[in-house]
Amino acid sequence: MQRACQLQVFSGSSPFLQKTFLARLLESKQNPWNKIAVVTASSRLLQRLETDIAKAGAALVNVHFHTFATLAENVVQGAGGLAKPLRQDTLFFDTLVKQIIRDERPFELLDDIAVPQGFPSAVRGTLRDLLDAGINADNVGAAIEEEFAGSALDLGSLRSLLNLHRFYLRRVAALPVSLRAHLIVARD
Repeated sequence: MQRACQLQVFSGSSPFLQKTFLARLLESKQNPWNKIAVVTASSRLLQRLETDIAKAGAALVNVHFHTFATLAENVVQGAGGLAKPLRQDTLFFDTLVKQIIRDERPFELLDDIAVPQGFPSAVRGTLRDLLDAGINADNVGAAIEEEFAGSALDLGSLRSLLNLHRFYLRRVAALPVSLRAHLIVARD
């Protein structure tokens, strides 16, 4: 027997949301066997909600806490998983970006200088955003060529970033691991 799922979204100030969340959660758990998924945008917010529940003295069975990423991972795993194991080690991917910058030299400005300390991490964050958004570097490149991107952009830096994006995707495809972004594009 399949039961209907109910999605509720609330918006407002933080104190209002915290009180509303806790009240709705406790109301929904009047039957302790009800299954509830709490999904947040970040692990920091998730920890805050868990702390609020603990402070309220609520012991809840069948309440599952997720970020968007862990929910996606759970759904994909339930459907058979990814072809390669998921790796989320930021140092690993920062090192990969640093190697690509050193080996491939996608940024002309960095050709004659050492890669600044925080640069690989910042660039990897941008690459993650591009991957999460499903950006196709070739389509963006074509838009640049046809001047759809406008002339106010720093096109040299954008082209360098797109080249890095291509190099990164090639290197990741050759690795025996999957990225978090692969959860988004996983299909049956």
